[in-house]
Amino acid sequence: MLRLLSLFILLMPVLLFPESKKVKAFDIDQVLNQVKVKAPASLNKPVAVIANDTIFEYDVFGFPNQFNVPKLIPLEEKESIIKNYVLRKIYAIEGRKTDFLNSDKYKSARLVIQKDIAVDFLFNKKIIDNVFPEDSVRFFYNENRSRFNGSFEEEKQEVYKFIKSKRFGKLKKLVTDQLDAIKKKYEVHYNHDLYDKISKLVTRSKNETRENLKKFANNSTEYILMHDNQKNIVTIADVQQLVENVMEYKLLNYSDKEILIQSTEGKILNNLLKVEAEIEGLVDNDEVIKIADSKMDGFIGTNFIDYEFPFEKYYVSGGEAYEYYKNNPDDSRLISPRKARVFEVIVPYDDLDSDPDNDKIKVAIKVENMRQKVLSGEATIESYMRFYNRPMSKKGDLSYISEDEFGKTGEVSAKLKEGEISDLIEHPKAFGFIMNKNVVEPRLYDYEALDDRLRYWLTYDKIEEEKNKFNEKLLKQFKVVFFSVEEN
Repeated sequence: MLRLLSLFILLMPVLLFPESKKVKAFDIDQVLNQVKVKAPASLNKPVAVIANDTIFEYDVFGFPNQFNVPKLIPLEEKESIIKNYVLRKIYAIEGRKTDFLNSDKYKSARLVIQKDIAVDFLFNKKIIDNVFPEDSVRFFYNENRSRFNGSFEEEKQEVYKFIKSKRFGKLKKLVTDQLDAIKKKYEVHYNHDLYDKISKLVTRSKNETRENLKKFANNSTEYILMHDNQKNIVTIADVQQLVENVMEYKLLNYSDKEILIQSTEGKILNNLLKVEAEIEGLVDNDEVIKIADSKMDGFIGTNFIDYEFPFEKYYVSGGEAYEYYKNNPDDSRLISPRKARVFEVIVPYDDLDSDPDNDKIKVAIKVENMRQKVLSGEATIESYMRFYNRPMSKKGDLSYISEDEFGKTGEVSAKLKEGEISDLIEHPKAFGFIMNKNVVEPRLYDYEALDDRLRYWLTYDKIEEEKNKFNEKLLKQFKVVFFSVEEN
């Protein structure tokens, strides 16, 4: 059963996404018997080299632990994951050489990071600068010079971080005062009664807490725990998300109302701090933008390739699509699947039921007797369909289905001719039989029915082809070497 499930998962892209390239003959034995390897592997061996940069197993798959349990995956899949990781690293380098950095998509993503960094700058401006004059900050820098690589100006933000870590006790009151001022300015309100009720629903068990919160939310007319005058809110749903994300052994901490408040108020306070940073002009500060740019490698690595190969640039014309249609009648995307209008009789059974007539054998005999009467002409299949059918069918009429629909029913239907009655079909906890009322054989779709879809498919075929050429060029340019992972 597990092997069949694995096979279904492998086949799923073909079944769900027919826009992929022509479907090739599928070798089931090859899939079931393919070589599998651990990911992550037990040893952190090199898996690739990009120029002089060595990529290790754990760079790609993470360190194996209780949250990242090694699993067996097909060797080809592991090699593909490693190759894509390497390409994303290269894209992050190449993307910085193009106008991708001036695109709206890049700037929008960078703005999110800018706002987070601007909050740090706000902290430094409002608090550290008020407590530690620049001479004092320089003193910290000079006293701990070995910790920093660059000049004072280059390392200023790192110096601030160091001061925060070493002198946070002295800064804590200032931080609290600053946050209190922001809460007052933006009229932050806490529903302490609701917080008190919610905290009492938290237990040591995540499942129990989950159920307590769900039941409370369904029956309560109150759901907002905290709000401000900027339309930011904290709700019971935020507490539910908090419970889902916390380790179970830490869950009981949230039964303390004050800890629960501290753990949820960040949603609002962070947004308000970003607003303050923007008012102070810190979001568009040159240094903030520079730091944000330096943190965008992951975004560039993921999005640069699609920017480089935009859909509209490669969009196939109607003429090209029609030529392809005429010259490739064997492309499975152009052919409609065989379909049959299926009439079905299906009768469930339950061996654990106290009703003796609900026994598996008795139900099988009952259904076989129905089938024989239909075959002999003594009864019609329609006369049974009205009483014995699936809830989602039209009284046993499944309409037109293909081989990959309705499990065994679709498989059996694919083997029947029009008007033919099946043998007895055993389903999980049911027996049945079917008749193909009408059959529509596979045929080439009319071009008019495919026009836009075909142009879409062919455009993505062309883009994939160009991307593959581009990727191979980059791998050569960066002198990438891949190591065997078969024995890792």
